[in-house]
Amino acid sequence: MRGRSFASIVAAATLTAGIGLTAAAPSEAATTATPKATGVRPGATRVPFSINDELSASVDVGTGNLMVSSVDRSAPGINGMVNFGLSYQSLALASGSQATSGAGGSGWFMLMGQDHKLVTNGDGSLLYLSGNGAQGKFTPVSGSGRVRWSV
Repeated sequence: MRGRSFASIVAAATLTAGIGLTAAAPSEAATTATPKATGVRPGATRVPFSINDELSASVDVGTGNLMVSSVDRSAPGINGMVNFGLSYQSLALASGSQATSGAGGSGWFMLMGQDHKLVTNGDGSLLYLSGNGAQGKFTPVSGSGRVRWSV
């Protein structure tokens, strides 16, 4: 990031997008993890804008989520390039979010590695949290003796 702090990048993105960010209080945490509208939603309308040559940003018109992406390194993979960097999700800081902070700090998550998580709920469902902000809840479906999962 060439000497700029994450806080200054978020501040620049917030001013550019015109969106205020608030952090969730610990007392507001959800008892059952549910997916939040972070990450890129298929078919959603996004308004993209450029912050600088290293950062790209977009706002999801339907949810108001500000997503800032920084790709620091890329390496060839089996099906194309593998990107290493950080992703900022403003709705990750919302009330009830299961992941308010990642390896990059508050609201920032690594595209690869330790910020990919599974949260086990008391009802047996799982919440998948990815580094790019995508989330999905998987619920067990009773059937013919095997456990199947629905999204």
